[in-house]
This record gives sequence, structure tokens and C-alpha cells, in this order.
Amino acid sequence: MVDEYSPGDTTLPTKASASAQVGMKTTVPQRAGLRPTAGFVLEHWREDALLWLYRRDGDLITGPGLDWLQAKVAGPLAIGTPGGGKGTYLKVSSIGTGQAAPGSAQTGLGWRIYRGTVTYTKLSARGSARLQRSFSIGSTYAMRECALFVQWSAGTMYCRGTYPVRNVVSGDTITLRYNTGFTPEY
Repeated sequence: MVDEYSPGDTTLPTKASASAQVGMKTTVPQRAGLRPTAGFVLEHWREDALLWLYRRDGDLITGPGLDWLQAKVAGPLAIGTPGGGKGTYLKVSSIGTGQAAPGSAQTGLGWRIYRGTVTYTKLSARGSARLQRSFSIGSTYAMRECALFVQWSAGTMYCRGTYPVRNVVSGDTITLRYNTGFTPEY
């Protein structure tokens, strides 16, 4: 989504009004905030050969995922917000066969086939990370979806993505890499 702002828009503060509110001079543009981002790369391997690679930037971050993130940022340690606070973080990825389009109110995959703990790698000093998991396939599936979760079971689904049907068979390996972070909105 792209929000447009014109200099005459009265819904956003001007530099002068923002400076007056804090009693200081402002020399840089005011930020409207940070937008969370999530994208993924899916690799399909068979006998050490890469068969398919799919990349999607801009995965859907669900409403419950945004609520969880807000609880993490807005001080849940002081108010005891369920699901927020110390010790909760994105730690589980999952793949499935559900075919429904992603929706902001979704809390789980349509049909989960595998779930596992991710490996976390910090990518830069600017708030981005890679969360990776490989899955050894034990049967035949027509995969169509993936997601990131906060908890192992009954956890908040942070984001969900879909991709073109990928048929996998026993012995294949699927590697799912999520890149998460924040983008400034001005």
C-alpha cells in the first residue's frame, strides 16, 4: 500500500508544528513510522540438485502478527500483555498445501504438512534478519503455502505466503528462508 502526502495535507504534522511541540528546531524530515516487512525464498532440492527456486518480497503480515509485534514494541513487560513480553519471538516456520489466498485475519495454514524451529541470522545493523529452516519431505504433496509463527503450538501466525503449486516427493528437501525487517515510512 502506498500512502500519498501532499504539502497542504493537514492530517500530518508540519516540521514547524512538530518542532513547536518538542521545543526544538528540526532539520530532518519527520518519519511517519516503520512498516514491518517479510518476504521469503523457497528452494526445492532433490539429490543435491536445486530443482526450483521461488522468491516473494512482501508477504502478508497477519492482523494477529501485527498485534503481537505491537505488544512487543509497546511495553508488554509492564502491562503483562498475553503473547508479548520477554521470551517470545519468531521461531517456527511451516509449509502446507492450503490453497486459500492469504487474509489478514488468518491464524494458521490451510493444511500444514511440516513445522520446525528456524535458525536466526541477523543480516544488518538496520533491523533485518533471516529465519531459515529445511524440511525433509517424507511423502508426496502439492505444496502451496508457508508461514512464520511465534510459538511451536497454538502460536501466533506472524505472516503467511502462497506460491505456485510445487509437487514434492519423498526424499526431497525444501529450504524456506524468511527475510524480516522494517522499512521507514515518511
